[in-house]
Amino acid sequence: MLKAKTNLRLKGKIAEDLAAQFIQSKNFKIRERNWVLPNVGEIDIIAEKNGILNFIEVKALWKSKYFQPEYHFNKKKIFKLTKLASFYANRYNFDHWFLSLIAINFDNYKIQIKYYPRLIL
Repeated sequence: MLKAKTNLRLKGKIAEDLAAQFIQSKNFKIRERNWVLPNVGEIDIIAEKNGILNFIEVKALWKSKYFQPEYHFNKKKIFKLTKLASFYANRYNFDHWFLSLIAINFDNYKIQIKYYPRLIL
């Protein structure tokens, strides 16, 4: 069981590292990774560009032919991410921000990255 959890965490870190590299290639500066608000939740990546914050959820699947990682991004997660983003933006005096999803599919040595910026709530 411990080995499975460690393997899952390693896969998560790999996916988040790829997502961070991807968002930096879009000229965003990474402000935070794995930012936690106790008893509420975590934001995978907080990035900034031109004074606007981008709160990014990273979802990844390994070797799945039938599902896409974005299927695991549901209304409950969006609600929680919105709550966290609002708190962070208010705390650090940012008026403009948006939510994004980076979905990564690892399938037979091929990596597919999809970016969904400015999610509509």
